[in-house]
Amino acid sequence: MASPRALLRYAESGEDLAAVSALRERAFGRSAGADPWDAQARHLMLWRGERLIGTLRLSLWRGAAGQAGYSAQFYDLTRFFNHFPASLEVGRLCLCPESRDLFALPQLLGGVTLAAQESGAAVLFGCASFEGCDPAPHLPALAHLAQSALAPAEWRPGQTLAGAVSLPDVAPKGQVVLPALLRGYLALGARVSDHAVPDPVLNTLHVFTALEPARIAPGRLKVLQSLAE
Repeated sequence: MASPRALLRYAESGEDLAAVSALRERAFGRSAGADPWDAQARHLMLWRGERLIGTLRLSLWRGAAGQAGYSAQFYDLTRFFNHFPASLEVGRLCLCPESRDLFALPQLLGGVTLAAQESGAAVLFGCASFEGCDPAPHLPALAHLAQSALAPAEWRPGQTLAGAVSLPDVAPKGQVVLPALLRGYLALGARVSDHAVPDPVLNTLHVFTALEPARIAPGRLKVLQSLAE
C-alpha cells in the first residue's frame, strides 16, 4: 500500500500523450493506443515520482454533441443526451499492471468528480468492461446489475448493435465478480444500461455506466476530492 500523496495532472505535451498511449497499450493491448477520440479529450495522468501509474481521458459534451463520442458507437444515447444538457465522458481509464497502489483508483475517481464540478457536467459516463467477449462467465454479475443498478427508463440507453446481450432477469448460479472500476462506480451510486456489448477489438464485454455526482454521499465525495487535490 502506497502513500495517498501523488501528482494528478493533465497531459501537457506530446511526450505526456506518448506516455499515456504506452500505458494504455500495456494495460489493454496495442489496439488501445492512440485513437480518433484522443485529440479532443483532456488526459488525466497520475504520477508517483517518475512513474505514470494511471490515466484516463475526459470529453465534455453539450447535449447531442455527445453522439460523436466513443460510447455512442455502441449504445443509442438519444434519451441520455436529451436528459443531461452537459455530460463528461470518461474513457480508457487504466492503471499500471504492476502497480498495487490502493489509492490510485480513488485518486483518479476523485479527479473525475472535480473535473465534473469544474465543467458543470451533471453526469459522468462511459463503458465499464468485463474481460473477454463471452457473456457466459459474467451472467451472475450481469444479473446482479439488472437487479440492483439499472438506469431509469427516462435516460436508459437503447440497443443499436445486433450482438448486444440483454442483462438476465434471473441470476444463474455462480459468484458475482465485478471489475474493480465498475465496483467503484457502483459504490458511488452509478447506474448501468440494460444490456452489455461485446468489443472484439479489446476483447471485452462492457456495460454503459453513468454516475451523477449529486448522488454521491457528501462525505465520500469530500474524501475522494481531497485525495485528488
